[in-house]
Amino acid sequence: MEAVKYKEVVFHNNFRQDRTKWQGPPDDEVNKAWREIYVNIGVIKVLKADADRLLNATLPIPGEEDGYIITLEVYHQLHCLDLLRKHLYPDRYGADRGMSPRAKKKYWVYLEHCINNLRQTIMCHSDVSTIPWINHELSGQFPDAHSTHVCRDFNKLTEWMLHPDRYFPQEEFQRRYDALHGTMGGH
Repeated sequence: MEAVKYKEVVFHNNFRQDRTKWQGPPDDEVNKAWREIYVNIGVIKVLKADADRLLNATLPIPGEEDGYIITLEVYHQLHCLDLLRKHLYPDRYGADRGMSPRAKKKYWVYLEHCINNLRQTIMCHSDVSTIPWINHELSGQFPDAHSTHVCRDFNKLTEWMLHPDRYFPQEEFQRRYDALHGTMGGH
């Protein structure tokens, strides 16, 4: 919880000029923006004392006397959302094109996992920020999603995650785990 700080954030309504760098047709800049918010960030090591206080038990890191590995859900959720975004553009990302029937089934199971994970997250956090209605001379009355929310400070959380005492690449954990257990790829 030491990483959690709060701040007020005005959400974008995401129409016309009020768009973000994460929107729009897929291009290298949009892809870069998405990668920067979750790729190589979500996996960290925590001390045994911290791991013991978690609601969900986790594995020790092979070769670390007091290190345990965890992933913060927010980075998994961003990965899922990006996967769904990419699925909207099969011409660029391929979707399930060219996959074997077995790989295609696994792909769709994973997409369904992501959708349900995001549904659960939205319901779990149940954002009760209000969306005001406005009068617009051309459009009439409508809800204006350009509203203020109280949010956890994502940038502060990411800074905390990337601290050298915590940052632990998933690939390094997998390499150590495989070496310890004589497996390849951990599956």
